[in-house]
Amino acid sequence: MYDPIRVREINLLYNDNYFEENYDQRLVDLWHKDFGKTLPIYIHDIFALGTPRRGEKVLDIATGYGHLALHSALAGAQTVAIDYSDTSLRLARQTFEKNMVDIKLIKMDATKLDFDDETFDLIYCVHLIEHISQQSVTECLAEIKRVLKPNGRLVITTCSNKWHDTIGYKFICLYNKINNRTIIPLDNIHSSGHITKLNPFTFKHILKQAGFLTTLKIVFNPYERLNTIHKIILATPLKNIFCSNVYALCTKPRGSEFRH
Repeated sequence: MYDPIRVREINLLYNDNYFEENYDQRLVDLWHKDFGKTLPIYIHDIFALGTPRRGEKVLDIATGYGHLALHSALAGAQTVAIDYSDTSLRLARQTFEKNMVDIKLIKMDATKLDFDDETFDLIYCVHLIEHISQQSVTECLAEIKRVLKPNGRLVITTCSNKWHDTIGYKFICLYNKINNRTIIPLDNIHSSGHITKLNPFTFKHILKQAGFLTTLKIVFNPYERLNTIHKIILATPLKNIFCSNVYALCTKPRGSEFRH
């Protein structure tokens, strides 16, 4: 289920250039090497939050290159992957075919999931919500809750922590300048259509409002090697300002079935 007009807009932004230049280059190089067989670093943290189990029904929303869907299938889960971008669907199809896995790949709008109620045990929604409006985030969460089974798990992430972008990054740039390290303008980092930025507390609040029980995990860029300063920050409330990535493990409580 999708809107052809919106699909055209999506494909203008999320094209070949986007997937080659706006993804972390290490992830892109790794994909070209073995088409997703090697698990990217950031996937380790996500799988640690929500590990797919053999026989479970798993949905990967905004599949991108298809890494999460691939490794869910390799773990024995019955996996479905969706995306709205034709380029993503083509890349994910290559990932699945090269690794010879049986994954259902569908063009679909995350705010209009064309699945029956209570279909999935586990849903991944990774680095999507920063790319859509707050209204669309609300609609997406309602749809996720509808198609998730009672006690089902949702792993949802954003890499645009608002407090990091508006406060923390200024201090990070100052630190890098003092230590003669490369300073990358934030516009370059977020040149990939990030339109919704949430701080960790707002993120948790909208998940609670959507009816989920939520545990947050706040992390630095997962490709960055942690030093002593990073570890100190992670042990204090300062992580809410200096970490760009916010991950959440959510569960749909039994008895909170979606009401039409």
